[in-house]
Amino acid sequence: MIDFSPGNYFYVIFFVGDYATQDLMGAVWKDTKGRIILKYRFRYYKDDKLWDSEDKKNWYEFRTTEDRVEEIIGITKNIVDLSHIRFDKKGICDWVVVNGDPEKAADMLKNKVWVEAKWVQ
Repeated sequence: MIDFSPGNYFYVIFFVGDYATQDLMGAVWKDTKGRIILKYRFRYYKDDKLWDSEDKKNWYEFRTTEDRVEEIIGITKNIVDLSHIRFDKKGICDWVVVNGDPEKAADMLKNKVWVEAKWVQ
């Protein structure tokens, strides 16, 4: 899961997928301890359920220090672009530059067709 806790600072949130077989979604943010986190998941569709799906989801997380943030964002952008090419540029590829807190991130995501979020307190 992406951590929208108060105090975190989001750089980018991304999604690329074909809406038929698989997708890649994730974010780069700084947590309250000052760590830069790249967290992403690959999802392989098995059914058409939005919640409680049998889809296979693999989550990955990478943490580093703040002085590497531009490098991490650049590498992540390349991965997203390559993934879009892998889907023959079909489906959707969205790179959302947030540069702000979780409230700004949520506001920027609220009208995205690929966002299915459960906001929990």
